[in-house]
Amino acid sequence: MLTSSKTTIQTLLLLGAQLFGLAVGFVSSMLVAKVMGAEKYGILSFATAVIAFLSIFFEFGYFASVSRLLAVNQDKEKEKQLIGAAVVILGMISALFICFVFAISFFIDSVFEDKVGGLLRIVSIVSWGFVIPFFMELVLKGSNSIEYLSGFYFFWKLFYILALVGLYNINQINPVNVLITMPATCAISFSLIMIKLNLSFDNLFQNIKSIIYENEAYGLKIYLSRIIGAGSFQLDRLMIGYFSGSQNVGFYSLANSLSVPIINFSFAFISSKYKELSCSSRIGYKVLLVNIAMTILAFLGAIILGYIVIYFYLGREYEDTFLLLILMSIAILFQSLYQPYNAWMGGHGLGKELLILSLYYTVVNLVGNLIFVYLWGAVGAALVSILANGYYYFHSLIIYMGEIKFNLSNPSESKGF
Repeated sequence: MLTSSKTTIQTLLLLGAQLFGLAVGFVSSMLVAKVMGAEKYGILSFATAVIAFLSIFFEFGYFASVSRLLAVNQDKEKEKQLIGAAVVILGMISALFICFVFAISFFIDSVFEDKVGGLLRIVSIVSWGFVIPFFMELVLKGSNSIEYLSGFYFFWKLFYILALVGLYNINQINPVNVLITMPATCAISFSLIMIKLNLSFDNLFQNIKSIIYENEAYGLKIYLSRIIGAGSFQLDRLMIGYFSGSQNVGFYSLANSLSVPIINFSFAFISSKYKELSCSSRIGYKVLLVNIAMTILAFLGAIILGYIVIYFYLGREYEDTFLLLILMSIAILFQSLYQPYNAWMGGHGLGKELLILSLYYTVVNLVGNLIFVYLWGAVGAALVSILANGYYYFHSLIIYMGEIKFNLSNPSESKGF
């Protein structure tokens, strides 16, 4: 039964950690937005968006490659070695990312009106913390170490809220301190989990070669699809900052913060099922029904809670956020619905299909944002998110059904199994 399975325990662990993270994120976002005011909160949101956007490009397919190698691996000692090799690769990528953020800080102020170059230079030394969450998500999902992934999220958010409370008590909540605290506390949590995993660096060069080989055959395709899809999705905040200013980036980011809980159950549930989905010929109907039901409930909850927060806590300064909240909730609803299909395709090595899907998704995002953000600012960006995520959901469903039909008709020629 689902209620007594390991999957359920893992889902509840990860969901519990994410719910704690949501509570911390909610309290911290409301506190920071209230203390800083709309203008400074906008600067913080814009600088965060810049670093988050850049971090998308610093993975190069290696994390996805390790995840796949771990998903098909059954040897516990080999698992420790693969994760150890992955940490070494992460270290090299992180050093490169720090240098890139520092370098870009000298040029960004010539493009955007809101000056964040100095802020990026200060934060660059800990900016590698923005790369860590994606590493942890893929590597620990691949090894089915969901309890460690849960611990990572829990301790990260715990350290973050404690640091934020400390800053509040000494009246030091400002864009610089908050932006440093985000990746720094993430790095601390990452270090604790890596120590707990008892990594092995035996056969290091051999394992790195295996990861590089897997990256050439599989990871690079996933990487390209990710940077095309996620990159174009994250580009909206930069475009809002360019056309409408950082304050509107703040409103948009706040709407995202309030609506993002919609995807959390789906993420936790599908993460715990990733290894199983990688070895299954199709997605179980129970998995799909549970995902749909919880997504709809989370959608309704986000709208109700957001209304209360915006109108009864933040006040008139943030009233424009409610329309954005409704629109972004619809967009994230679609994003939550396509998680099972995305995981199934990734687990079965359908990199080419995911790349093509991401290319079309990118076209919708880029063209839509160029037109809609220019015309309607943050509202336009939210409308484009609905169109792009809706497209991704329906197209991924079509690809999945096509694969199922193909494999039933040609069992000896199954692709990706």
